[in-house]
Amino acid sequence: MWRGLGSHGQRLELILYQGQWQLTTDDAIYSDGWRYQPLRLAFGKIRKRLPFVEQAVFLGSGIESGIMVLRRMGFVPQCTLVDHDEEILNLARSVLQQPAIRFSCMDAEGFVHHSEENFDLLVIDIFEGRVVPGFVSNEQFLLRCRQLMRKDGIIVVNFMVNQAEDGLRLQNIINLLPRCEVIDLGVNKVILFTA
Repeated sequence: MWRGLGSHGQRLELILYQGQWQLTTDDAIYSDGWRYQPLRLAFGKIRKRLPFVEQAVFLGSGIESGIMVLRRMGFVPQCTLVDHDEEILNLARSVLQQPAIRFSCMDAEGFVHHSEENFDLLVIDIFEGRVVPGFVSNEQFLLRCRQLMRKDGIIVVNFMVNQAEDGLRLQNIINLLPRCEVIDLGVNKVILFTA
């Protein structure tokens, strides 16, 4: 077990629970190994497309349950983890211990706007506790995410609806990612968009 502060002062706790690493804050679970339900269900829905994913980027890394879920399913694409918290990235490095993973310490919005790469899979799993930052539902951010996608690329957005305003933001994401599918997990909504 490890307890400490993230680079931005947020209290973090890393624990091994039933054989899986969990990264928690005071009010949320950021990672739960290969059991992380939002991405486990999302990747299950797109399983037939995963063999074609060569480059994946995870905006909001946690200790990267997304990579663990993919590996448990038998897929090992080149992955980039993006997080604005250096301490969370350090924890991910220590847990994953995989040399093929690239780590980028910057905010997701800046990464998206400055990246010149293209991806087959782009996962947006960004939270501040139980709140999704405002830029995630911003038109400019989402359109730029779409521009970073390769042909037949996939965007997965893990979103949390805590209040009425969040429902409006969710609807905005759905409008900007047409033909998407929404997996309803109660408060969590997982949006699947295929280019």
